[in-house]
Amino acid sequence: MKHTEAQRHSDAQFQQYLFHRICSLGLDETLQALAVLRRYRRPDVRYCLIRDIVVSYARPFFVTYGYQQRKHCLPRSTVPRAHRSLHNELLTLRRQLFAHSDFSYRRPRVAQWVLPDRVIYPMGFGQADYASLSRRAGDIERLVRAVKLHVDQLVARAEAGFTAALAPSN
Repeated sequence: MKHTEAQRHSDAQFQQYLFHRICSLGLDETLQALAVLRRYRRPDVRYCLIRDIVVSYARPFFVTYGYQQRKHCLPRSTVPRAHRSLHNELLTLRRQLFAHSDFSYRRPRVAQWVLPDRVIYPMGFGQADYASLSRRAGDIERLVRAVKLHVDQLVARAEAGFTAALAPSN
């Protein structure tokens, strides 16, 4: 069963395969950023890498649009139970802080300081605990590897189905 490009775009099963392949590549990027993180000690560089790691890891768990507006998203079941707490923490950071600036996460507070020549309004707000995330880089890597293994198994299953469908009949 050979697909034309148009058939592939409309075939939900093939679109799911494409999504899983893209997820696998994105998780590879996350693992590459984790490898770079191991080489740097400066907090400013590490914090930028951590933000990249969180965003690239979380990407497949938020809606991705395929052809014809079909929505794709990795289900929570892709994440092993032992890693779900960390997974949830990373998704919350991505959703409420890195991709958006939710007040519920930031908890902004404004003060009023009266100076002799003017009034200023400094602001304090919550931010990611980069030092804690940095210390847990090994846990994050184990989480990413576990999810990638699951996604790669889905890819292999789909490719085995394609191979079987393309095999000549006797």
